[in-house]
Amino acid sequence: MIIFDSSTLGLLTRIDVLDSFLSSFEGTVIIPAKVRLKATRSDKEDAESINRHIEDKKIGVVKVKNVALVKRFMDDFSIDAGEAAALTLAGEKKLVSWRLRIEMQFVQTSF
Repeated sequence: MIIFDSSTLGLLTRIDVLDSFLSSFEGTVIIPAKVRLKATRSDKEDAESINRHIEDKKIGVVKVKNVALVKRFMDDFSIDAGEAAALTLAGEKKLVSWRLRIEMQFVQTSF
């Protein structure tokens, strides 16, 4: 499983790599709902391609459960909502190292 943020998704689309990657990758590709909102805005040149992949079920859209952690990442690391949601989703799906999961657990409990 791979989780993209909007920057990575946009860059792969602009350099014409996303189509071939999605065709050859045997795993699951997901993005947080916040990333979808940003990546598919009408002012984005690659929005049509990304929307097509979402509609074709090549990219799944997942809502992040821990909204408080997204906010905490944004505040603590000065990153946008999509990046923070991608990090949070990686933790929720247990796709990050055990050390980062421990650090994320600490961030969650230190409110």
